[in-house]
Amino acid sequence: MGQSVTQDGHLVRRPPYDNGPFVRRVLRLLERQDFEGAPRFVGVDDDGHELVAFVSGEVFDSERLLSDPQVASHGRLLRHVHDALEGVDLAGGNEVVCHGDAGPHNAVFRGDEAVALIDWEEAAPGERLTDVADVAWCLLDERWEHATPEAAAHRIAVFCQGYGWADVSAVVDAVGVQVEAARDRHAGVGLARSVEHFERLLGWLSEHDERLRSA
Repeated sequence: MGQSVTQDGHLVRRPPYDNGPFVRRVLRLLERQDFEGAPRFVGVDDDGHELVAFVSGEVFDSERLLSDPQVASHGRLLRHVHDALEGVDLAGGNEVVCHGDAGPHNAVFRGDEAVALIDWEEAAPGERLTDVADVAWCLLDERWEHATPEAAAHRIAVFCQGYGWADVSAVVDAVGVQVEAARDRHAGVGLARSVEHFERLLGWLSEHDERLRSA
């Protein structure tokens, strides 16, 4: 949790999201479905901070590689989230409501099981593939410069199998599109070091494209 986010017993208190009203509606919709894979929205305190129920478990940073069972469970959790939000009014005619930042850093684990996605501030109407590719990129970012392409391909395949996503090539294509978009955004604001990082990743994706798709 960031510096401005605090835990008080069973509650997490945080400044309101920029799209707070939309996020509240999403979390309330999931609660009405008795969906347990997201925190409950509790209310707003006197200072305007949003209150959500604390979800117990572990959230891993980029220094901790997930195990295969955890990667697969992460895929199942995202599938359950998407199924719960498919075709709802909040999707606005899109396929689902996307979490928007569904990587391992926003997944709560208990042992090998991913039990909830937290930090919904990027939630927006969209397509399943957007979230799936975002997680695949996160799994690559954990070690892509320090592991074999076979290992990276394996991790993406395990996640896709957990989700039930058959077309790995579509995921690889979408990761490339997302990395290119990130590179262009950072170039637009003069962040040369980030641009260099994204360029290296795009080169790595191109070099190992066939291996990633064959997982």
